[in-house]
Amino acid sequence: MRQIYGTANGKLAIITKIDTALLSAATQFGCELWVSPHDLRDLTHNALVEEWTARVGSSPIQTSATKRPKFDRDRMLVVFDGVDDALATSVDLNGASGATVCAIVELDSNTATQVLFEYSVAYNSYDGLVFGIDSSAQFWTGMGPGSSSLSYQNSLKTFPINSRMLLGAQYDRSVLPNKLNQHYVLHGDADENLLFSVDKYGSATTNFGSHLSWLGSRNNGSARVLDGGFGEVMIFREKIPHNEYEEVRRLIAVKESLL
Repeated sequence: MRQIYGTANGKLAIITKIDTALLSAATQFGCELWVSPHDLRDLTHNALVEEWTARVGSSPIQTSATKRPKFDRDRMLVVFDGVDDALATSVDLNGASGATVCAIVELDSNTATQVLFEYSVAYNSYDGLVFGIDSSAQFWTGMGPGSSSLSYQNSLKTFPINSRMLLGAQYDRSVLPNKLNQHYVLHGDADENLLFSVDKYGSATTNFGSHLSWLGSRNNGSARVLDGGFGEVMIFREKIPHNEYEEVRRLIAVKESLL
């Protein structure tokens, strides 16, 4: 990662300013969840994460000890095992016509489809959404319900293992056809995915429904589990205006020394 801070005091001052700006955005745009691994510093290396203390929203939890991810102090990530780990969230998008998701992610493997965040037990069958990586290591986003209403994209960009990156996506159900946008920051480069191996826009304008949701897997570890870790995660219940969305992504990327 690029080191931009200089002294330790300089780093603390910059991060404090970034967090203040992110909190302002969270308050203004209906942030449902904001978590940071820096808030787990009291845990020992590789400790199981039963509850990921949230800065905004309810803390994601896992009541089953065998499904809890681990806190990697060295990488400052919450790491999922690719088998059955999951954290349940209380994100509520019911009635919302849009959503925005930003997450720092580091993959430990990229050979299988992995859910980073899913709102519903299967977004393609219900009026939920998915934010993940497919089996071709491509950014994968979508929103249901199924049939002609299904919208999804698989980027042509492939994402490597053992590289920290920022993934961002916006979901808009208020227009016909429904609209998805994908963005990423990797190795100091910030881009928008404009070309897709799959690019389908559904025709439904129904708002999101009422669903359960998880970080790091589908349906509480039952399928498509993340093999890798999360850094900062922010989830909003609206499609943030373009300029403010770009600023949120830039702030998180700078905080993680990606820009």
